Amino acid sequence: MMVAFDILNMKKADLALTKSKWKDEWEASVCESPDVARDEFFIRSGRQAFDLMEEISNDVEDSSWIDLLVLELSRFTPYYQLGLEENKSNKKLKVKTDYLGDVFCVSVGLI
Repeated sequence: MMVAFDILNMKKADLALTKSKWKDEWEASVCESPDVARDEFFIRSGRQAFDLMEEISNDVEDSSWIDLLVLELSRFTPYYQLGLEENKSNKKLKVKTDYLGDVFCVSVGLI
């Protein structure tokens, strides 16, 4: 969702397209292992994610899992090289949005 948010907020269509291609390649590389269905593996909407987090929160007493989720989001840096020589132009891609601060933490009430 962080990458999708970044792509949706791009003003330049060509840059959004390049980022979208990276996202598609990244998702495909994550799902290369057996028994991983791409459509079921990724959460595609903020509403779906926040509903799932609420469901988990209601099922467990220990909420430290949210800290791990925030840590993972804060450490993830998209648009890295995926090992394909022809994608050297991806080195110039940078995240232009703050999904963690502007969307995630606000939506789950962390700020």
